[in-house]
Amino acid sequence: MITGNAPAASRLSGREVPTFQEFASRWFDRQLVEGGNAGDGPATKTREDLEWRLNRHMLPAFASKRIDEITIEDVDLYRVDKVREAKLAPRSINKTLATLARILELAVEYELIERNPALGRRRRLRSAPPKRPWLDRSDHIVALLDGARELDQDSWARRGQRRALLATLIFAGLTRIFQ
Repeated sequence: MITGNAPAASRLSGREVPTFQEFASRWFDRQLVEGGNAGDGPATKTREDLEWRLNRHMLPAFASKRIDEITIEDVDLYRVDKVREAKLAPRSINKTLATLARILELAVEYELIERNPALGRRRRLRSAPPKRPWLDRSDHIVALLDGARELDQDSWARRGQRRALLATLIFAGLTRIFQ
């Protein structure tokens, strides 16, 4: 549930233009019904993450603005404010910007705004790619094979196959398969 109070929508050219909070709330409600990979709603963690992005980050910045009043400059100021707060990593800020862009893209499709002010490379921060794990130490390999053995022991069918498959991949030199 998206929280907060926002003023009622205004009219622009005879059409009702909602505030960001109203539009984002409707978008979020649709995500709960139609979102996710299977189209039957997002997983619990995804739902919680979307709520967190909206309630903690986007709504404080945009809730009372009508969606047609949000400009590229507003989005850039939001990004700069998030960097100054120094509470989120660049990747997390970019995720909030991507969510904002998804919401505003729907407004473009509904012809409530002409263009999406949150789109574009310049809206995103540079961020380092996440470090990937490597299986390059014997203790890592032993731990992985031990874990596979435990899973195999609990299995009622095809015992030993996980460990055998992982051992084959690892000792055949395919250590990068786990990236």
